[in-house]
This record gives sequence, C-alpha cells and structure tokens, in this order.
Amino acid sequence: MVSNMMTSNSKNMMYTVTLLLVGIMAISIAPLASAQFAVVSGNANAAAGVGGDNLPPLFIDNSITIDQTILVDGIVNEPVVVSTGDMVEFVVLTSDNIGVDNITHVSIYLNHDGERILNNLQETFVSFKYDELVISNTQGLIESVTMDTAVIGDEKAFVFNIIFDKPFDTSNVLVRSWDAYSNISMMSLVDSFKVVQGASVPTTESVPTTESVPTTESVPTTESVPTTESVPTTEEHVDDKEMSHDDELVHEDVTKDVKNDVKSVLPYSIMLSGAEDAVPYDITGGAITESIINLDNNSIVLTLSATDDGILTISPTTSTQSGIFMVLVDGEEANNVTINDNTVTVPFLAGAEEIEIIGTFVIPEFGTIAAMILAVAIISIIAISSKSRLSIVPRY
Repeated sequence: MVSNMMTSNSKNMMYTVTLLLVGIMAISIAPLASAQFAVVSGNANAAAGVGGDNLPPLFIDNSITIDQTILVDGIVNEPVVVSTGDMVEFVVLTSDNIGVDNITHVSIYLNHDGERILNNLQETFVSFKYDELVISNTQGLIESVTMDTAVIGDEKAFVFNIIFDKPFDTSNVLVRSWDAYSNISMMSLVDSFKVVQGASVPTTESVPTTESVPTTESVPTTESVPTTESVPTTEEHVDDKEMSHDDELVHEDVTKDVKNDVKSVLPYSIMLSGAEDAVPYDITGGAITESIINLDNNSIVLTLSATDDGILTISPTTSTQSGIFMVLVDGEEANNVTINDNTVTVPFLAGAEEIEIIGTFVIPEFGTIAAMILAVAIISIIAISSKSRLSIVPRY
C-alpha cells in the first residue's frame, strides 16, 4: 500500500513538474511573439495580409495632370502657371499589383526644391491618408482644399482641388505614393508649377463718386445691365469643376479651410502587437522594412533599406516607450540626434541598416497572450494538484 502511494505521488509530481516546465517555456516565448511590430501606413489592419508585397504603387504614364495639363516625370515640362484665388485641379492616376485598395497614401508636395523630403514643419503638401485629407500649410500658401477619389477599372484617380492664397515662384512638384506594405513610389516634376498673384478686386474707394457719375439720363437702364444671374458664382465655378470629372467620381465631402487650422502630421505609422497606440513616423532616403522591440534594452529596433542619406522622425506614445535618452545607428551611438520629449529625429547615411531607439521603458514584457498562458498554466496546476491530493488518500 505504501509503495503504491509513493508511486502515485511520484507520477503526480512528474506531471506537475512537466506542466510547470511547459508553462515556463510558453511564457518565455510569448513576449517575443507579442513584441513583433507590423509596419503599416497609418492602419494596423493592413499588416494582416500574408505573403508580403515588394512592389510599390504605379503612377499611370509616370505623370500627373494639373488643370488638364499632363506633366511627365523625367522630361522637361512647361510649368503650369495659375493665379491665387482660382481653383486648381491636381489629378494623380495610380494602380497597384494587389489592387487599388492597397494604396494607403498619395501626397503632393508643392513649392518644393529637389527630390528630398524635408522635415514636415518646412513642407507644404496635401495628402490622401486612408480616405482622409491631410494638409501641411506651414507657409500659409493654401487657402482651401477638397479631395475626391474615383475608381476606374484597375486604376484609381486621386483628385485634389486647391485654391492658393499666396503666390510662389516656379518650383518642383513632388508626388509620393505609399501602400500598406511600406512600398514607396516617388515622382519629381522639376520646375513644373508656379502661382502668381490673381487680379485684385477694385475696392469701393476706386468707384467714382456720385458727383462724377453721369446723370441718370445717360446711365443705361437696369434692363441693359447684365443681371447677377449671368455672373457665375463661386458655387457654380466649383460645380463646373466637379462635373468635369468622370461619372464614377466619388466625392469624399472633405473640405477644409486651412488658414487657421494647420497641423504637422507624421504621415506613416508602425503598430506594435499588443500596444494600444500606433507609432507615427516619417522617413526620407529609404524605408522601414522590419520593426521589433528589444526588451533587454527597453528599445525599439528599426531595420532600414536606406538608398540615400535621409532623416527618420518618430514619435512613440509614452504608453509604448518613454524616457528616450539614446539612439544607435548600426550599433554606434548617434551624436546628431534631436530628442524632444518623445519625438526623435535621426539623420542617417545611405546604406544604414538599423536604428535602435533606447528609453527607460517599453511596452510591458508580459502582454495579453503571455498573461493568458500564465493564467491557464496556474489553473491547470491547481486542478492537477487537487486531483493528486484526492488520489493519494490512504484507504484503511
């Protein structure tokens, strides 16, 4: 009897130890799984696709249309000249190997010099970002913008109607498109666009006084004066523009007066599995191809494909990472880094492969999955232990 009880005890102990080992292994693996980043452009759901995608969106005929004038990348174009106060139509026609719904961003940079994207605080641009209109108007050049999209077969047209408030000299137009897998297409139209001051409207001071106005006998009657019905209103002008689009044009009904509502927006984001907030970022000179966290260093590690010298600006929320105090580029401490609270700006050279942002905290090691595994393991151990105690009660 005693021998049987000892044998039973030994088996139960082996089960308990085995279960404990399995639970510990599962818990140690779970944080690594939950620490993976999905690289997306503003929407974490886009990373759910399998198989990956290495092909960027395409600009049809490598061109953009500005007020019905087609400008082609790679050749010398006559600049399109427009006036302040007039509505200017920009049309970007695109396609994508996965489908047009895979295109997440289309941005048009105006008053631009060169192919390099500068810090957003210096840029003037309009952008389609997951069906939303994003505007950067730090120089006050834009009065208002509306955005439309149209799906035409396998292609999608992104239409921006812009009214300019200030003139600027002949400049480049840079167009950038980004898909859900962080593949970027860029198009630089050199010396292609200029805004001049529109005709000024005479003020009431320039209207002749009643002393200089001819008598009523010589003034044409109201019958010969064109009525206001024959003068196109601003609303009619807008309608004419909209009616010139394809019948399939879908108006997003997004209009913004940006004179007093200008915000700097980092256009892309990476989403950490298990974190509540996406991490906004912008990058020039390359792209982020992989993102993970290093729990030992409390750091975010970004793998780059840097084809040119560039700048990374990233701004994790404090719930994702805090206490940022150091940045490593390819394992070496970077000295020319700007850290402003939780916003980090990191210049890097062409060929750079890795940027590591180190803080005093990153998202907790034990994520939701790990907590669930731990709970199941504890409940299972309690259940087996209780069963073991019942099974070894001596029989008299």
